[in-house]
Amino acid sequence: MSQISFDGGTFLLEDVQENPARYVKCLERAKIDPGFALCMCSAHATPLQLVIRRYGSLLHLAGWPGDGSRHARSCDFYKCVFR
Repeated sequence: MSQISFDGGTFLLEDVQENPARYVKCLERAKIDPGFALCMCSAHATPLQLVIRRYGSLLHLAGWPGDGSRHARSCDFYKCVFR
């Protein structure tokens, strides 16, 4: 299970995805300051940033552009890059 952090708390990604309305206010605050959420997948000592995007009345999380391969392979935000 992936954990993410925003607005001073750490949450299970699955809970945020299944109950997006519950987290709207917290994600709105995080989108303004600092402007991103953090992935706690432990692939790096410093957590990787996640984009907070608005779709209609809800907010969703996405991997930071170009960071997909830097996440742990077990992380929901991991993306394999072929070159």
